[in-house]
Amino acid sequence: MQSPTTPPDEELRLKELYSFNILDSAEDEDYNGLVELAAHICGCPIAGITFIDKDRQWFKTEKNIGMKQGSRELSFCGHAILQKEVMIVNDTSKDARFFDNPYVVQSSKIGFYAGAPIISSAGYPLGAICAMDNIPRHLTEAQIRSLETIARQVSKLLELKKKNEYILTTSEELIMAEKKIEQLNINKREEENFSTAYQLHEKIAQTLVAIKLYISFARSSKDLADHFLEKSINEIVTLTDTITALSRSITPTTYDDDNYTAHIEDMLAKFGEEQQIPVIFKDDKYTSYLNGNPGLIVFRIIQDALKYAKSDNASTISLQIKSQEDFSILFRYDGKINRVYSFTELKMLETNIINRLEMLKGKITIDTHKEKDNLIEISIPFTLLKKQ
Repeated sequence: MQSPTTPPDEELRLKELYSFNILDSAEDEDYNGLVELAAHICGCPIAGITFIDKDRQWFKTEKNIGMKQGSRELSFCGHAILQKEVMIVNDTSKDARFFDNPYVVQSSKIGFYAGAPIISSAGYPLGAICAMDNIPRHLTEAQIRSLETIARQVSKLLELKKKNEYILTTSEELIMAEKKIEQLNINKREEENFSTAYQLHEKIAQTLVAIKLYISFARSSKDLADHFLEKSINEIVTLTDTITALSRSITPTTYDDDNYTAHIEDMLAKFGEEQQIPVIFKDDKYTSYLNGNPGLIVFRIIQDALKYAKSDNASTISLQIKSQEDFSILFRYDGKINRVYSFTELKMLETNIINRLEMLKGKITIDTHKEKDNLIEISIPFTLLKKQ
């Protein structure tokens, strides 16, 4: 009895086999049907689909074999995976490789074997679809070709199930990521609500109380009336500035026809001051169309882009707004990727930008590098920004 030799690139072959998660998997009617078909076409009472592991032969499904696995060293299919064509052993008792094989001389009494290798799309032999009989026999060319066809179907079935598992896993991961992003958005909104409430209570409400006290003092003390009225006026100026700043933190403008270019430029200037980095802004005449809801969307996109740049510790930022056939935003920053935000927070920013762009039927390209300029390029159909 000759043992099957090890195929070339055995390590890669096993890696490919394991990628399908087929070994020790549950019974599957799709594979059962192919085994029945192989037995019927070849006119054999015994058939199986086997996969060759490192030291064993494992049966995904079998007919009249009566076992789920066996020794690779004793297997017929271990030899079948060494060739690309169907391996035919018309009379096992006269074959130098198998005449003394336990499956030939003992209880199984295998007298005939035909095995078509199951080859993955990457070209690795994973196992075989085989048909066997207890007596010697021959197969016609048509039967051999049919066995090859079934082997190809097994390979396609493996690939299909692998893709389905990948899609399912990826879908579950995307759902979980979306849930995390939504939770993060909820937390961000709560933080913004808290900040607004703090401004209303700690600054605005307390300033109003102070103004009320100063007016009361002015009424009760004629000698100090001018003094307290002056303090009231100063507090009213402070209150007006606070309300204006709070309003702009919620939305940059309340005018439908207001041009958002000035607000974008102001936002960039403040960002540069806070981060102590140079920020360059260039635009053209078409930015006069940045008004209404489209203008607000563009403003929010740039706002999120600034947060993205901040996460990479940007040292310089340039923003260019221009229009040829489409309205485009070129947001470039120089910074080494050293994320300040978590992966989920960055995905939230990307998702927010993409969702806003979809409202304007726009497109985005994010190109980040470790040691050179990073670019966020956005294009929006120009007609959507023009006044109707």
